[in-house]
Amino acid sequence: PLEKVHFINALKAGVIAATLLEMIKYAMFAYIQYFPVYELIYGTLSTVMLVMLWVYLAWIIVLLGASFCYCFENKELIKLDN
Repeated sequence: PLEKVHFINALKAGVIAATLLEMIKYAMFAYIQYFPVYELIYGTLSTVMLVMLWVYLAWIIVLLGASFCYCFENKELIKLDN
């Protein structure tokens, strides 16, 4: 949390994370649009499950974006480890 991050590295990681978030947004919309079978079976519970899945995937992408930012910021250390 107290680490200084260069703007360009944060921007690159943010663009990657935002692109992935947009991709799962469209994927979830397509899933809801074309697979309404779960709504018939589970009712409102299916909506709760889909929201939980959305939150889970969104936070995975946020953490992945933070990992990308770390890698961009510390690529010299990563090269030395290899």
